[in-house]
Amino acid sequence: MSKDLTITERIQEINKMTDDNLLVNTFKDDPVLWVREAVINKLSDENLIFNTFKNDPDDFVRKQVVKKLSDEQLLFDTFKDDPSRHVRLAVVDKLTDQNLIFNTFKNDPDYVVREHVVNKIDDENLFLNTFKDDPSWEVRSTLVRNLSDEQLIFNSFKDDESSFVRDAVVKQLTDKHLLFNTFKDDANSLVRESLVNKLFDEDDKDWTARLVDTFKDDPHPDVRASVVSKLSDEDSLLSFKDDVDEEVRAIVAESLSDEELIFNTFKDDPSYLVRGVVVIKLSDENLIFNTFKNDTDEVVRRLVVNEVSDEENIFKAFKDDPYEDVRLELVSKLSDESHILAFKNDPDGLVRQTVVDKLSDDQLIVDTFKNDPNIYVRIEAVRRLTDEQKIFESFKDDPDWVVRQVVVENLSDEQLILNTFKDDNAWQVRDAVAKKLSDMYSLIEFADDPNEYVRQTVTNKLSEINNEFYEALNQLDSGNELEF
Repeated sequence: MSKDLTITERIQEINKMTDDNLLVNTFKDDPVLWVREAVINKLSDENLIFNTFKNDPDDFVRKQVVKKLSDEQLLFDTFKDDPSRHVRLAVVDKLTDQNLIFNTFKNDPDYVVREHVVNKIDDENLFLNTFKDDPSWEVRSTLVRNLSDEQLIFNSFKDDESSFVRDAVVKQLTDKHLLFNTFKDDANSLVRESLVNKLFDEDDKDWTARLVDTFKDDPHPDVRASVVSKLSDEDSLLSFKDDVDEEVRAIVAESLSDEELIFNTFKDDPSYLVRGVVVIKLSDENLIFNTFKNDTDEVVRRLVVNEVSDEENIFKAFKDDPYEDVRLELVSKLSDESHILAFKNDPDGLVRQTVVDKLSDDQLIVDTFKNDPNIYVRIEAVRRLTDEQKIFESFKDDPDWVVRQVVVENLSDEQLILNTFKDDNAWQVRDAVAKKLSDMYSLIEFADDPNEYVRQTVTNKLSEINNEFYEALNQLDSGNELEF
């Protein structure tokens, strides 16, 4: 029986069954691991679970067995040497005897298992002496995060070869001076960045000045950016205004509040990213427009369109912009239909599609776009129209089946749909027709459709109608009024 069911149906059947022996006999050898896992999850008899699935070929099934067992000695004896790390991890997680965990798994060949051992053991001296020289930086990092003695952490791991371990040390320690003096010149930018994040306190002016002075010329931009992103003091921020990295300068411009200072400092910045921040930060629209309307980068010009509210100005300045993204931004911003229509013949289909979406006159949409060469523009026209007669008359014979399919989806007259599209040469259109129909006799006309997907749609629809019919009969048999 089970082999004839889909995976979902087999799992549903498992959840319904109440006879454990029948459940096991039916599904224990199912080829799909999720089905066997569902059996384990359903069962409560631990002996039955253990005897049936302890040697399952899939490690995730054996892992589920471990998770279901409460007998720690049994799961330890059976699975402690399992070839899969996933199973051994489950054993470590289930066991409560820390000595047993430590002695059994401290030398496990998989670093993830050893990490779990560190997380399970409370005795810091025990896991420090065992794992401080572990070959895996992941284990050593986990060890650092689990130690509470900061001096011990510092002495043992400050010079660790792995930057990830040293980074964990920085995050674990609290002595500012010790951290600063030890790691300010660390070879790895990740460690220096963590140091900045850990030590920065703008309320402490001396520390702020020290960090700015130390890291303003750091060789890695992420470290300098980390410093700048935390500053609000204007003088401190301006010490980074000429930084070689555009992202650092962009953060400076973003963090400043004096618009005149922002404008004078960054209006001619070589990076479009920085100039874009200037456009966004300024409130004087005339200054934005006059300064950046001819910017060499299309991203900045798009921002100008977005930030300036005078439609006449932006229309004149950007209607012939060589970049379609700028024109698209402009059309999206415009409200004057005469200006919007200036883009009806735009070479970019997405711009024309946006024009359609902005227009409200059905006849204008039809006259302008019914023969547009771009299929998506015509689709947008169909969806935008409110007059179904215009949809039908203008697009029922569209050469592309996708457009005709959308026509069907946007019409409500089932008889018109049936008469016009039942013999369409594209099965996708006929399928859309079947999905729209609610009349059983109309659907039957598609019962012998040459396409299997259309026939399946018809079968599903007829089944829905049949179910609704029997629900109505049941209401009548119960003495209730029919609900429509």
